[in-house]
Amino acid sequence: SRFYVNVEGKLISYMEAIKKPLNVAAANWAASAWLISKKFDNCVFIDIGSTSTTIVPIVDGKVSVKGFTDPEKLVYGELVYLGALRTNICSIVSEVPYKGLFARVSSEKFALSGDVCLILNKISVEDYATETADGRGRSLRECLDRLSRVPCADNEILNDSEIVEIARYIYETMVFKIFKALIQVRTRILSLGYDLNGFKVCTAGLGSFLAKEAALRAGFKDIIDISSIYGRKISQVFPAYAAALMALERLGK
Repeated sequence: SRFYVNVEGKLISYMEAIKKPLNVAAANWAASAWLISKKFDNCVFIDIGSTSTTIVPIVDGKVSVKGFTDPEKLVYGELVYLGALRTNICSIVSEVPYKGLFARVSSEKFALSGDVCLILNKISVEDYATETADGRGRSLRECLDRLSRVPCADNEILNDSEIVEIARYIYETMVFKIFKALIQVRTRILSLGYDLNGFKVCTAGLGSFLAKEAALRAGFKDIIDISSIYGRKISQVFPAYAAALMALERLGK
Protein backbone atom coordinates (compact mmCIF):
# COMPACT_ATOMS: atom_id res chain seq x y z
CA SER A 1 0.00 0.00 0.00
CA ARG A 2 1.02 3.59 -0.59
CA PHE A 3 0.58 6.26 2.05
CA TYR A 4 1.04 10.01 1.96
CA VAL A 5 1.55 12.71 4.58
CA ASN A 6 -1.07 15.46 4.41
CA VAL A 7 -0.82 19.10 5.50
CA GLU A 8 -2.26 18.22 8.91
CA GLY A 9 0.66 15.87 9.56
CA LYS A 10 -1.46 12.75 9.17
CA LEU A 11 -0.78 9.63 7.15
CA ILE A 12 -3.48 8.99 4.57
CA SER A 13 -4.09 6.32 1.94
CA TYR A 14 -3.60 6.66 -1.81
CA MET A 15 -7.38 6.79 -2.33
CA GLU A 16 -7.78 9.60 0.21
CA ALA A 17 -4.95 11.51 -1.47
CA ILE A 18 -6.66 11.16 -4.87
CA LYS A 19 -9.90 12.58 -3.42
CA LYS A 20 -8.18 15.58 -1.80
CA PRO A 21 -4.98 16.25 -3.77
CA LEU A 22 -4.46 19.74 -2.29
CA ASN A 23 -4.16 18.16 1.16
CA VAL A 24 -0.99 16.34 0.11
CA ALA A 25 0.44 18.88 -2.35
CA ALA A 26 3.79 20.24 -1.10
CA ALA A 27 3.16 18.68 2.33
CA ASN A 28 6.64 17.26 2.94
CA TRP A 29 7.22 19.97 5.59
CA ALA A 30 4.47 18.39 7.72
CA ALA A 31 6.42 15.15 8.17
CA SER A 32 9.56 17.01 9.26
CA ALA A 33 7.56 19.16 11.67
CA TRP A 34 5.88 16.09 13.18
CA LEU A 35 9.25 14.52 13.99
CA ILE A 36 10.83 17.73 15.31
CA SER A 37 7.80 18.36 17.55
CA LYS A 38 8.49 15.02 19.24
CA LYS A 39 11.97 16.21 20.22
CA PHE A 40 11.43 19.88 21.06
CA ASP A 41 8.45 21.65 22.63
CA ASN A 42 9.31 25.15 21.49
CA CYS A 43 11.41 25.65 18.40
CA VAL A 44 11.55 26.99 14.88
CA PHE A 45 12.50 24.40 12.28
CA ILE A 46 14.30 25.72 9.18
CA ASP A 47 14.93 23.39 6.24
CA ILE A 48 16.89 24.87 3.33
CA GLY A 49 17.31 22.63 0.33
CA SER A 50 18.50 23.25 -3.22
CA THR A 51 15.47 25.32 -4.20
CA SER A 52 13.49 26.64 -1.24
CA THR A 53 13.42 27.43 2.48
CA THR A 54 10.74 26.05 4.79
CA ILE A 55 10.17 27.60 8.22
CA VAL A 56 7.96 25.75 10.71
CA PRO A 57 7.24 27.11 14.20
CA ILE A 58 6.56 24.52 16.91
CA VAL A 59 4.85 25.90 20.02
CA ASP A 60 4.08 23.84 23.15
CA GLY A 61 4.99 20.65 21.29
CA LYS A 62 2.53 21.33 18.46
CA VAL A 63 3.10 22.44 14.89
CA SER A 64 1.92 26.06 14.79
CA VAL A 65 1.86 27.03 11.11
CA LYS A 66 -0.50 29.58 9.58
CA GLY A 67 -0.07 28.47 5.98
CA PHE A 68 -1.15 25.09 4.62
CA THR A 69 -0.56 25.70 0.90
CA ASP A 70 2.50 27.18 -0.78
CA PRO A 71 0.80 30.54 -1.54
CA GLU A 72 -0.30 30.82 2.10
CA LYS A 73 3.18 29.89 3.33
CA LEU A 74 4.74 32.53 1.09
CA VAL A 75 2.38 35.10 2.66
CA TYR A 76 3.07 34.06 6.28
CA GLY A 77 6.87 33.87 5.99
CA GLU A 78 6.87 30.08 6.30
CA LEU A 79 8.22 29.56 2.77
CA VAL A 80 10.95 31.48 0.96
CA TYR A 81 11.72 30.54 -2.63
CA LEU A 82 15.43 30.59 -2.03
CA GLY A 83 17.72 27.57 -1.92
CA ALA A 84 21.43 26.78 -1.73
CA LEU A 85 21.80 25.57 -5.33
CA ARG A 86 19.08 26.28 -7.88
CA THR A 87 17.92 29.85 -7.27
CA ASN A 88 18.49 32.23 -10.19
CA ILE A 89 20.70 35.12 -9.09
CA CYS A 90 18.45 37.72 -10.75
CA SER A 91 15.63 36.64 -8.40
CA ILE A 92 17.87 37.37 -5.38
CA VAL A 93 19.35 40.77 -6.29
CA SER A 94 18.52 43.51 -8.77
CA GLU A 95 22.03 44.97 -8.73
CA VAL A 96 25.57 43.95 -7.77
CA PRO A 97 28.71 45.86 -6.71
CA TYR A 98 30.75 46.78 -9.78
CA LYS A 99 34.05 48.71 -9.63
CA GLY A 100 32.94 51.05 -6.84
CA LEU A 101 29.44 51.42 -8.25
CA PHE A 102 26.36 49.21 -8.56
CA ALA A 103 25.40 47.57 -11.84
CA ARG A 104 21.90 46.36 -12.61
CA VAL A 105 21.77 42.65 -13.34
CA SER A 106 20.62 40.80 -16.42
CA SER A 107 17.37 38.87 -16.10
CA GLU A 108 18.91 35.92 -17.96
CA LYS A 109 19.68 32.67 -16.16
CA PHE A 110 23.44 33.25 -16.11
CA ALA A 111 24.27 31.98 -12.60
CA LEU A 112 22.63 30.25 -9.65
CA SER A 113 22.88 30.34 -5.86
CA GLY A 114 25.05 27.21 -6.05
CA ASP A 115 27.74 29.24 -7.82
CA VAL A 116 27.72 31.81 -5.00
CA CYS A 117 27.84 29.16 -2.27
CA LEU A 118 30.70 27.28 -3.94
CA ILE A 119 32.75 30.45 -4.56
CA LEU A 120 32.43 31.29 -0.84
CA ASN A 121 33.34 27.73 0.25
CA LYS A 122 29.91 27.11 1.78
CA ILE A 123 29.45 23.95 -0.32
CA SER A 124 31.75 21.49 -2.09
CA VAL A 125 31.76 20.49 -5.76
CA GLU A 126 30.09 17.22 -4.63
CA ASP A 127 27.34 19.18 -2.87
CA TYR A 128 26.59 21.06 -6.10
CA ALA A 129 24.50 18.17 -7.39
CA THR A 130 22.04 20.02 -9.63
CA GLU A 131 22.48 21.23 -13.20
CA THR A 132 24.35 24.50 -13.62
CA ALA A 133 22.93 27.56 -15.40
CA ASP A 134 24.99 26.99 -18.57
CA GLY A 135 25.15 23.19 -18.40
CA ARG A 136 28.91 23.30 -17.79
CA GLY A 137 30.94 22.03 -14.84
CA ARG A 138 31.04 22.98 -11.18
CA SER A 139 34.69 23.94 -10.73
CA LEU A 140 35.57 27.20 -8.97
CA ARG A 141 36.71 28.65 -12.31
CA GLU A 142 33.40 27.82 -14.00
CA CYS A 143 31.37 29.21 -11.08
CA LEU A 144 33.35 32.48 -11.15
CA ASP A 145 32.87 32.77 -14.91
CA ARG A 146 29.11 32.26 -14.61
CA LEU A 147 28.77 34.85 -11.86
CA SER A 148 30.75 37.42 -13.85
CA ARG A 149 28.02 37.32 -16.51
CA VAL A 150 25.28 38.46 -14.10
CA PRO A 151 26.20 42.17 -14.68
CA CYS A 152 26.85 41.27 -18.35
CA ALA A 153 30.62 41.16 -17.85
CA ASP A 154 33.14 38.31 -18.12
CA ASN A 155 36.41 37.20 -16.53
CA GLU A 156 38.42 39.70 -18.60
CA ILE A 157 36.37 42.71 -17.50
CA LEU A 158 36.20 41.50 -13.86
CA ASN A 159 39.07 39.82 -12.03
CA ASP A 160 38.45 36.93 -9.64
CA SER A 161 38.60 39.12 -6.51
CA GLU A 162 35.93 41.41 -7.94
CA ILE A 163 33.71 38.42 -8.73
CA VAL A 164 34.13 37.14 -5.15
CA GLU A 165 32.88 40.52 -3.87
CA ILE A 166 29.78 40.10 -6.03
CA ALA A 167 29.30 36.66 -4.45
CA ARG A 168 29.59 38.17 -0.95
CA TYR A 169 26.94 40.76 -1.71
CA ILE A 170 24.54 38.17 -3.12
CA TYR A 171 25.12 35.82 -0.18
CA GLU A 172 24.32 38.54 2.37
CA THR A 173 21.11 39.26 0.47
CA MET A 174 20.22 35.56 0.64
CA VAL A 175 20.74 35.56 4.41
CA PHE A 176 18.63 38.72 4.75
CA LYS A 177 15.70 37.22 2.82
CA ILE A 178 15.59 34.30 5.26
CA PHE A 179 16.14 36.66 8.22
CA LYS A 180 13.13 38.72 7.09
CA ALA A 181 10.88 35.64 7.03
CA LEU A 182 12.19 34.57 10.45
CA ILE A 183 11.38 37.98 11.92
CA GLN A 184 7.84 37.60 10.54
CA VAL A 185 7.50 34.21 12.25
CA ARG A 186 9.11 35.49 15.48
CA THR A 187 6.74 38.46 15.77
CA ARG A 188 3.73 36.16 15.34
CA ILE A 189 4.98 33.89 18.15
CA LEU A 190 5.57 36.97 20.33
CA SER A 191 2.03 38.20 19.60
CA LEU A 192 0.73 34.96 21.12
CA GLY A 193 2.43 35.88 24.41
CA TYR A 194 5.43 33.54 24.28
CA ASP A 195 8.98 34.29 25.40
CA LEU A 196 11.30 33.53 22.50
CA ASN A 197 14.28 33.07 24.82
CA GLY A 198 13.05 29.52 25.39
CA PHE A 199 12.88 28.71 21.67
CA LYS A 200 15.52 26.70 19.87
CA VAL A 201 16.19 26.72 16.14
CA CYS A 202 16.62 23.38 14.37
CA THR A 203 18.24 23.53 10.94
CA ALA A 204 18.28 20.92 8.19
CA GLY A 205 19.13 20.55 4.53
CA LEU A 206 22.09 21.38 2.34
CA GLY A 207 21.60 25.09 3.10
CA SER A 208 21.73 24.65 6.87
CA PHE A 209 24.62 27.16 6.98
CA LEU A 210 22.27 29.85 5.60
CA ALA A 211 19.65 29.00 8.22
CA LYS A 212 22.17 29.34 11.06
CA GLU A 213 23.39 32.76 9.92
CA ALA A 214 19.84 34.08 9.46
CA ALA A 215 18.75 32.66 12.84
CA LEU A 216 21.66 34.35 14.64
CA ARG A 217 20.83 37.69 13.02
CA ALA A 218 17.16 37.22 14.01
CA GLY A 219 18.15 36.90 17.68
CA PHE A 220 18.06 33.14 18.23
CA LYS A 221 20.89 31.84 20.42
CA ASP A 222 20.25 28.10 20.73
CA ILE A 223 20.73 26.65 17.24
CA ILE A 224 20.93 22.92 16.58
CA ASP A 225 21.81 21.32 13.25
CA ILE A 226 19.68 18.22 12.71
CA SER A 227 22.74 16.51 11.23
CA SER A 228 24.28 16.49 14.72
CA ILE A 229 21.36 14.28 15.82
CA TYR A 230 20.57 12.22 12.72
CA GLY A 231 23.71 12.57 10.58
CA ARG A 232 24.39 14.69 7.48
CA LYS A 233 22.85 12.35 4.91
CA ILE A 234 19.53 12.12 6.76
CA SER A 235 19.53 15.88 7.37
CA GLN A 236 19.57 16.46 3.61
CA VAL A 237 16.53 14.21 3.02
CA PHE A 238 14.83 14.91 6.34
CA PRO A 239 11.18 15.04 5.11
CA ALA A 240 11.49 11.57 3.55
CA TYR A 241 13.12 10.18 6.70
CA ALA A 242 10.41 11.72 8.90
CA ALA A 243 7.64 10.35 6.65
CA ALA A 244 9.15 6.85 6.89
CA LEU A 245 9.23 7.06 10.71
CA MET A 246 5.65 8.31 10.76
CA ALA A 247 4.59 5.33 8.66
CA LEU A 248 6.45 2.92 10.94
CA GLU A 249 4.85 4.39 14.06
CA ARG A 250 1.29 4.64 12.76
CA LEU A 251 1.13 1.44 10.76
CA GLY A 252 2.95 -0.53 13.42
CA LYS A 253 0.22 0.08 15.96
